[in-house]
Amino acid sequence: MIDLPAVQGRIFSSEDPHLRAGWQGEHRAAIDGKRNIQRSSTATRLFRDQAAGSTIVVTPTGRCEGREMDRIFEAGEYFTVPDGTDVSAFLNATDVTQKNLPWDAVGDVSIASGRVPAGVHSWVHVLPVVTQVTYIVGGQLTVRMKDVDRPRFYDNALTSGQAVVARPGTLNQLRNDTDLDAYVLYIVSPSYVFHMEGDEVVYDDAVLVTQTWEELLEHDYEVPQLRIDVADVWAKRDAARRSLKTTKDINGGQT
Repeated sequence: MIDLPAVQGRIFSSEDPHLRAGWQGEHRAAIDGKRNIQRSSTATRLFRDQAAGSTIVVTPTGRCEGREMDRIFEAGEYFTVPDGTDVSAFLNATDVTQKNLPWDAVGDVSIASGRVPAGVHSWVHVLPVVTQVTYIVGGQLTVRMKDVDRPRFYDNALTSGQAVVARPGTLNQLRNDTDLDAYVLYIVSPSYVFHMEGDEVVYDDAVLVTQTWEELLEHDYEVPQLRIDVADVWAKRDAARRSLKTTKDINGGQT
């Protein structure tokens, strides 16, 4: 079993034999159990979606009827976000622009596609209440991080197929010091929340801190942007989620 506190500062690779062995060992029983269910004579299973008040029928092939999921999802156009990198909506049910993805369809997790152009260093930023996995799809990227309980930052140099985990409160900076763009997936739990009203950002799970680490070191990490009231963040986040869900319902995002 993987010790969650031990994941911080580690580089994870899809080719790591120890990680793969641990995963396979822990989940083999669950996989076998699923096979047994599939062998059963039950033709269908019914699930009641309390939020939408609709019945979803799951056939033995795993296809959901009622809320059609027999489709391929792909990232849209990239746009530049405040930290200086590019992001594309992918699988985030709280995103009101993704009308083909029902609310909470992928559980309490979201996936976004990211691009860090060659030579770009993002702003140093922090996610106060969510955990983020940064997985490298293509290119090379250095993720500079500082944990809440560590006095100094550290660098993780990643290549394709590798990932790092940033827990809530961890300082992050994406650094592409190569001549090629780097492409990543951001896997966030709980699902990433970004809420705008008109041209104003009402809530964002990411908080920009400084453009460089030198600014942080100069002030020994005592900057106003890091004086964060976590309870207040949760309250604003919940309000943003409620507003986003209302907007998505009105715009037909549940269909």
